[in-house]
Amino acid sequence: MKRFILTFLIITSGLVLRAQPYGNEWINFSQKYFYFQITQQGVYRLYHDSLLSSGIPLGAIDPRNIQVFSRGVEVPIYIEGENDGVFNEHDFIELYAKGNDGFLDSLVYDIPSSQPNPYYSLFNDTATYYFTWNNSIGNKRIKLETAINFGSFNKSPYFFKEVINVEASSYYRGETVTSKNTDPLYNASEGWFGSVFNYENQVIRSFNTSNASFQGPPALFKTVFTGQSNYEESPDHRIRIEYKNNTNANKYSLLT
Repeated sequence: MKRFILTFLIITSGLVLRAQPYGNEWINFSQKYFYFQITQQGVYRLYHDSLLSSGIPLGAIDPRNIQVFSRGVEVPIYIEGENDGVFNEHDFIELYAKGNDGFLDSLVYDIPSSQPNPYYSLFNDTATYYFTWNNSIGNKRIKLETAINFGSFNKSPYFFKEVINVEASSYYRGETVTSKNTDPLYNASEGWFGSVFNYENQVIRSFNTSNASFQGPPALFKTVFTGQSNYEESPDHRIRIEYKNNTNANKYSLLT
C-alpha cells in the first residue's frame, strides 16, 4: 500500500453571505481539514504513521469521529480498530477513491448538456479528498460483511457490467466558424478525444464481452463522435456506425 503525505489546510470564513448555494455547504468552518490528492481509481489505505507525520493529532481524536469528503459529499470509509475509540499504531483507514473526471466541466460549456466526454476532465486529472473529524460517532462507514454461507444466497441469472472506453489522445478546439477560427465558447465538439477519421476512413474498436449472458435484456451501447467543421465551404458529413455480435453475425448499420 502507498503511504501518503497529507497537507494541512485550515478553512476559515471571515464573512458569511446569505445567497444561493455554491456547493461548499459541506464545510464545517469550526473543523480543521487536511487533504490528499488522487489520480488513479482504486482502494487506498492511510496508515497511522502517515497521518501522524502530517500533523494530525491522532492521540486527541476518537477515530469514530473521522470523516473524509470529496466532491462535496462524505465518502464512506473503513477504519481498522476504531471501536475502542483510540487510533492505535496498527490501525488504518481504507477507502475507495478515484481521480478527477469531467463531472464539473459541463458548467463551462455554452449548453451544459452538450458536454461530449464526461469521463475525462478538460483541465486536471487530480481529485482532492479532505480529511476531518467532528464529535459524532455516526459518520459514514464501510461495514465488513461476515456472512460466509454462500449457498443460502439465490444466484442471479445475470448482471450488468459497465465497460467504458475513454480515448483522450488529442485535444480538439471545437467547432470552426471560418476556415481557421474556432468558436470562443466551449461547445459540443470541444474536448479530449481519440482517433481522427476522414472521408472514407474507418475506425474499429472491440469490447470484451466474455461470459455474456443471453438470459437478460440486450446490452446497451452508447458512443459519441464529433465533427468540428461548420464552415460554409465544407460539405456535410455522414457517419455510419456498424456493430455485430461476437460470431460476426447479425450485422447492423446506423446512418446519420
